[in-house]
Formats: sequence, C-alpha cells, structure tokens
Amino acid sequence: MTNGTRFEHLVAVRGIAAFVVLAAHVIQVFWLRIFGLGSWPHVVSSTASYYAVVTFFVLSGFLIAYSVDLNMRRNGRLDLGEFFAARLARLYPPLLFAIALSLLVFLLLNAFGLTGTFGPIKFDGDLFVAREVIRLPPEDLLSALLMKSGLLDINGPLWSLYIEAKLYALFAGVVFLLSGRVSVVVPAMICAVAYAGIVLNPEFVRYSAIWLVGCCAYYVREGRAGSLSIRRAVLFPALVLFIVVADFGADMFSRRPQWLEGRAIGVDVAIAGVIAWVLFWVRPGSGSTSSRSDCSYSLYVTHFPIMLLFNAVMVRVADPDDPLMMVAVFSVLAVVAALGIARIGGKIENAKIEIQLRIFSLWSRTYQVLRRSGH
Repeated sequence: MTNGTRFEHLVAVRGIAAFVVLAAHVIQVFWLRIFGLGSWPHVVSSTASYYAVVTFFVLSGFLIAYSVDLNMRRNGRLDLGEFFAARLARLYPPLLFAIALSLLVFLLLNAFGLTGTFGPIKFDGDLFVAREVIRLPPEDLLSALLMKSGLLDINGPLWSLYIEAKLYALFAGVVFLLSGRVSVVVPAMICAVAYAGIVLNPEFVRYSAIWLVGCCAYYVREGRAGSLSIRRAVLFPALVLFIVVADFGADMFSRRPQWLEGRAIGVDVAIAGVIAWVLFWVRPGSGSTSSRSDCSYSLYVTHFPIMLLFNAVMVRVADPDDPLMMVAVFSVLAVVAALGIARIGGKIENAKIEIQLRIFSLWSRTYQVLRRSGH
C-alpha cells in the first residue's frame, strides 16, 4: 500500500496538531495581554501546544523510518542521495516561503513604523507581550537556510524545523552505517550534526528522544525478519541509553521554558509512547480535517509572523478602551489571514514529489559527471 492510503489518518492528525499550535499562538499573541501569564488560558494553550509539537515529532520519527525502509527495499540498501533529495523537497520549499513571508512582515513593520521593530507590540497596561522587539539580523537568514537556527524573533515555530532536519541526517547516517556500508564521511557528518544540534538548538536532546519513540514505533509495528529486525533490536537499547544519558545532560545542554522546569525527559518519552500507541495502533479515521492538513506544514511555519503583523496593526489602529472586542476582531482576522497564506504555501508543499524528482535528477547527473572525471 502507498503512504497515501496506508497512513492517511496521520495526515489528518498533523492538520489537527498544526491548528492546535495556531490556536495556542493566537492566545499567546492576542489574549494573554488580558488574562496574563499563569492564567488558565495560558496553561491550557501552552500544554496543548507543547503536546501538539510532541505529536509532530512522533509522527516525523515514524514516517522517516517508513521512508528509509521503502528506500532500502527499492534500492537494496539506503540510497543517501535519494533520501536527502526527498528531505530537501519536503523541507526547503515551505521554509523558503516562510523566510520570504517573515522578511515581508519585517519590511511592513518598518515601512509603516509599526511597533515591534521600534518597541514592544503592546498597549499600556497589557499583562503580557509576545515580543518586546523583533530583530532580523542578516546573519539569521544564512543561519536559517543552513538549518542551524535563526529568525526566531519573527517566526518562533521554526525552532522545531531546525531540530527535525538534523534528526533526518543523523538517522540516515546511522542506518547507512548499520547496513554495513563503509564510509569515513558519514561518521564525521553524524558527529558534526549531533554537536550542532546540542549547541545551537535548545531542547535538542529532549525532542531527539521523543522523535526516536516514533521511529521505534515503526519498527515495532512493521518489524520483519532480516535487516529490519536487526535495526529494531539495535534501536531499542539505544533509545533507552539515550534517555538515561539525556536526563542527566538536559540541564547542561538545553534551556527549558519556565513552565516546563523540572519536567523529566523520561516523562515526555512515556507520554510520546502513549501518543504513538494511539496514532499507530488505534488508528483514528481522517474525518473532515484532511483538506486543512494538506497545508498543515505550511500553516505551522508561516502563521506566527502573520500573528505579529496583525497584533502590530491592532496596536496602531484599535481602541484600547474596548479590549475584548479589539482582541476578538483582530485575532479572527489574523487566523483567517494565516489560513489563507497556508493555502498558498500548501500548493508548494503538495508539489514536493515533482521537486524531489528534479533534485534527485540533478544529483544523479552531478554524480555521474564526478565519476567520469575520476573524482
């Protein structure tokens, strides 16, 4: 069966998770100025958003393991060129769209003298402000394109994309080595990517463990004889060891949000295991969310700059004497705009197969030229 039919319900789950994150950011950007930190809207939305992101990582681990498995069945071994072509086609077109949107929002904030670039996006008396000042230094653009970090002032959700991209490379490298291939470059790549993740991306250790839960869930569910079961046998003790080490090293290598202070990685891994069981064994139906989930990835990486822009416009034009009506109107407008922008990004997202084929074709031609030239 194809990915589209076999795991169709997971597409809907991804759409729901993206919408939960969107709703949480609407509360953070617009409504916490009224309710404040520690209020029940803050606690509920933060918790829901956090576990929506956990769900994203569990899904990602599962589907990447599935993708690697298909790659190995087609080619008899892991074809790294094909794998990375697929990942580039998946990650970079929506990322480039998100970067372009972030730049546009930043330029609009500057061009119209809106708050955010010149001061906090808030009214006097607001209990909370989502961003004090929005900065976009030029080096952030290169950092984002290299999947290191960057643009987090104006597009906070990109942090998870940077972690996810590194996990793709790490997992592919490990599977490549476990399949018996000899290479000097791959171990060096694994070390470099792991070091970059720990140093550059807060909570890299935590989300790596969560991602591995989804990966291991695939091998438990789809385990077969031969190399697949061997990899499964290796991954489980590796996961347990990773969790033990991560629990000791998390405070040293990552910064935990205040409301997560003291939360053990093992607890989140256990919850991720429950999420994996629900997603991959209970198998809920896709329901009516499938049309939204077609652009869920784009919604996730593009909605936050839209929130900030509408918040800045609200501060410029709205009447602070009627805060409830003001916040209600502009939060609805921001959601509508975010969904519309995501639809545009979704067209790029849904072209990933064609983009992948073009990248892989270019890679293959380059590889053949290098071989003929003796390199």
